[in-house]
Order: sequence, then C-alpha cells, then structure tokens
Amino acid sequence: MRAPNRTQNVYPYQNEPSWSRSQKAIARKVFDAALKRELQEIMRQAKRMANQMKEPADVWALERYLTQRRKDTRPELRFSFVAADADAWQTLVRRSNH
Repeated sequence: MRAPNRTQNVYPYQNEPSWSRSQKAIARKVFDAALKRELQEIMRQAKRMANQMKEPADVWALERYLTQRRKDTRPELRFSFVAADADAWQTLVRRSNH
C-alpha cells in the first residue's frame, strides 16, 4: 500500500507572491484594458474582411480567422500571468490613463 501523496492537496501556485487588493485591482485594470484593445483589433479586422468579401467562400475565411483568434485569445488563462511586478503594472496603469 502506498502512502498518500503529500502534495496532493497543495495549492499549485503556492510559491507565487500573494497580492494586496490594490495590486489585484491594478492587475485587473491593466488586463481588461489589454483585452479590450485586442478584441477591438479583432473586430476591425473582421469588419475589413467582411467588407472585402466577393465570393461565398470568403465567409469561411472570416470564420477561420475568428475561430483562430478565439483560440489565441484566452483571457481566463492569461490573467494569472498579469502583474508579476506590481510596481511595473502601476506605472503602466498611470501611463494608460494619460
């Protein structure tokens, strides 16, 4: 009989620094702004592609583009990587507000 694995119930990110509420709020603000810019660019490109459609097959090219961008844009995974250095993110937030 094997002994239970001691790391089984350990939070997988225990070595990451804990963030204060203000750091989390700043990280969320920066992340949301970046995601908004990315989605706006996707919209601009999709509109460009739609306006240039000449053939029925062009619909599927637009669908492939949107599908790939959806796969590339996975905000639920990326937020965990935002704000490794809270001071740097605070600087970014200040710059983005100007």
